[in-house]
Amino acid sequence: MTHANFLDNLEANANKSLPINYKGYAEDQASRTKIGGFDAATRSFHYTGSDAKSTVYVNLAIIPRGSDAYYLTVESTKKSVADDSFNKVKSSLKLP
Repeated sequence: MTHANFLDNLEANANKSLPINYKGYAEDQASRTKIGGFDAATRSFHYTGSDAKSTVYVNLAIIPRGSDAYYLTVESTKKSVADDSFNKVKSSLKLP
């Protein structure tokens, strides 16, 4: 399996599982980028919190490395906090 195909597979699995695992799931944005010098898929989405009232904002990165993958998730009830924190971590991330 090539590196790109592995990322395609991981991204397809996320597309199937996220709506099942997060009540009220709604995708805001999906893209491909480089994180720590490696190809990555990113997802921004929101879902309904466990109190059935709050909206939780999530930024997810999927970063394949060989036959393994790293998943980075940042969640907050404030979109700006989720976005800012995700961007700070993402820009400073160093992978082996």
